[in-house]
Amino acid sequence: MIEFTSLDDISRRKAELRAELDTHSRKILAIKKSLLSPDSSSASNKKGLSRFINKQNVITTAITAFDGARFAWKLYRRFKKK
Repeated sequence: MIEFTSLDDISRRKAELRAELDTHSRKILAIKKSLLSPDSSSASNKKGLSRFINKQNVITTAITAFDGARFAWKLYRRFKKK
């Protein structure tokens, strides 16, 4: 543990820690930008990815419609008058 003898020591340590924190923050920001920035290979693959997502949405919608129709049929059979 660091012992401080005056307010100047505390101020100096605070400035050192702030400088170190700023350095680390800049490094983290640079890494984040490099990871999240789109590169040319992903831009060419974007069309294929959007096509896959559209197919997935169509399939999900079709399954949901089928499930709803099956549920409606089960309700109809249960509550129809005999």
